Amino acid sequence: EGKPLKDRISELTLIQNAGGYMAEWKERENGGFVIEEFNCPISQVANVYQEACECELQLFQSLLQAPVKRTECLAKHGQKCTYIVERPAK
Repeated sequence: EGKPLKDRISELTLIQNAGGYMAEWKERENGGFVIEEFNCPISQVANVYQEACECELQLFQSLLQAPVKRTECLAKHGQKCTYIVERPAK
């Protein structure tokens, strides 16, 4: 809390990597960010219960205090989980 959005995203990515998600993030040209997860350690649960994916999305929104949208999902036959993070409106 109290850190710039970029720092919160970096910290979240480190936490996800420690959990086995093989996550990366990058800044977009429009000032937003992309978080990509190339592995899902809970895939057996997520493939059956999509609620797990929704919980992750809600967690990201809460932790980052920013709008987050998932555009690709491993549990829905995607190549990775991709999250678009927008800067909050001032």
